[in-house]
Amino acid sequence: MTSAQLEQIFEELVQVYDNVKAEVIVAELQKTTNISQEDIIINNQSTFRRSHRRDIINIGSIDDNILNLNLSRNGLYDHLPEGLFHAKDTTKGRVSFPDLRKSYKKEEKEARHFFSPLENEFFNQKLEIENNERDLFNNFLNLDDKFLIDFWKIDDTIPKKYLSKLIKLLPFAYKIAGDLELTKKCLEEILDKNVKITKKYSPNPVELRNLNKDDNCLGTSFTLSKKTDYISQPYYNVEIGPIDEENVEDYIKEDGVLKFVNVFYDYFFPIEVQIKTKLNVSYKNGFLLRKDYEPIIGLTTVI
Repeated sequence: MTSAQLEQIFEELVQVYDNVKAEVIVAELQKTTNISQEDIIINNQSTFRRSHRRDIINIGSIDDNILNLNLSRNGLYDHLPEGLFHAKDTTKGRVSFPDLRKSYKKEEKEARHFFSPLENEFFNQKLEIENNERDLFNNFLNLDDKFLIDFWKIDDTIPKKYLSKLIKLLPFAYKIAGDLELTKKCLEEILDKNVKITKKYSPNPVELRNLNKDDNCLGTSFTLSKKTDYISQPYYNVEIGPIDEENVEDYIKEDGVLKFVNVFYDYFFPIEVQIKTKLNVSYKNGFLLRKDYEPIIGLTTVI
């Protein structure tokens, strides 16, 4: 990369005041410019001032067409014992504190410079992770990559037209499930059809058993002159449509829309509640009295 291009990038970076990870900024630079990993060197300067500084402390000068990023992160120097790099003070006060501090700073700089190649390789690995995450996010709805399909354990035989929309909704299932109005709107948005969800109750007959006298409870398990009781069990009645007559086959075939609808029920409806689906079919041709349309009894008309 030319020196002029690096100078332009440098001028833009020094104006960034947001606390953004260095990997994000470098990944964005690689996306919008032709800068490569070899054009950037990072220098870890410890996290001593991290509480009130950004991840990128500052942008160092450009040396040999290399952009230097000083980061407020701990390096290998900060993780290893201090005694590996600094000898014990044996001067017993013969050296002034400024000189001693200057000597320590020099040893620290040399140690950080020694570990710089390793730390830059670690940074490049994190940069690769950032780029892979970006690719995964950008191809979020790419069904050729079955990562999300396998992650959510979705049947990949359902129509892809609806599968991609379902994948977008699943991260928000905890907000949608239980809210009938929101569930209805989501299903309408996916199917592009009107949907009506009604909670109803169906009476289920229950044969009363002959219990011991001690087990009988009047009004609960024991009634007078009654062998069968009825329990009202709730269920949801879902109406979809109107659907054109010629499109009904797309819904009821083996891998049709109804298969997707049942998968949608599994994610957004309570597992203990039964669901009945009703398709409202729109018949375009009814009984017409026209010269160009002759009705035939038994085929196009009924009494």
